[in-house]
Amino acid sequence: MGNIEVLKFMNLKPYPKYKDSGIEWIGEMPEGWEVKCMDLKIADENRLKKIVKEAVKDALEDEIMKMRLLFAPYVSDEEQKEIERSYGKPLKEPARTLILEE
Repeated sequence: MGNIEVLKFMNLKPYPKYKDSGIEWIGEMPEGWEVKCMDLKIADENRLKKIVKEAVKDALEDEIMKMRLLFAPYVSDEEQKEIERSYGKPLKEPARTLILEE
């Protein structure tokens, strides 16, 4: 799936025109953008790894949430009433977790 197809799949508005970035792993980019080389001088390699890991984690969490919303089942009012008749109404407060120590 190309970049534009991914944007459309995720209901994001694509840019009007795209061009090849000249970098294989980036692929196409919006026509008005340009590729610039960044001179990163980071003294601590572990700090850079942490920053990248956190950024990837945040991006994945956002994408996972979008996927959950996309695939979340819709329950009609009628279905909700049937569920409540069978299992009772949902709690107004979150359920408490009891941790038993051995």
